Amino acid sequence: AATWLMPLLPAFHDAHPHITLSVETGYDMVSLPPLHPAIAIRFGHFDRAGLTCQRLWFDHMVAVATPDWVAAHGSQPSQWPGHQLLRHTHEPWPQRLPGGAASTRVKLAEPRGHEFNDALLVTQAAAQGCGVAWARASLAAGFVNAGQLVVLSQNEKEADKSVWLVCRTDMAETPQIRDFFQWAIAASEQQAIP
Repeated sequence: AATWLMPLLPAFHDAHPHITLSVETGYDMVSLPPLHPAIAIRFGHFDRAGLTCQRLWFDHMVAVATPDWVAAHGSQPSQWPGHQLLRHTHEPWPQRLPGGAASTRVKLAEPRGHEFNDALLVTQAAAQGCGVAWARASLAAGFVNAGQLVVLSQNEKEADKSVWLVCRTDMAETPQIRDFFQWAIAASEQQAIP
């Protein structure tokens, strides 16, 4: 919502001024109400029974830190202090990351840094210089593009988790739902997620 939808809201309003959005955020997986034009943007795995789902993008994980943090601690994972490996409650650090040589993987120190239950907050903590974060690339992209964070390492394949647009199947052809789906799909295709 914060990094993808909010910056695009003016464009959505210009394209669909007849649709008024009510944006709600939360961590609990809630059921979409029947006979109500509601859409969810979900990340990861969830029960798809009775839902129409459209993948917006695959996401992958990256290790990111500020340029100043890298200057102080180095770019090699073996040099990173465990108390500055920022943690996400539900997205643990891998045990090993690629090292200096192309095929070398080095063991990380035990992650003991600050822990956050919000994926954007762990990324923002890294941008504040609190340490290095193992973050979703889509959330880190704006910070990387602005030069606030640098990508130090990334997983070698796309994550098995994706960002999804979801609605109840019985509401999929409601004009507002259909218009939002079409707009969101086109908008996600135009944005490059690193």
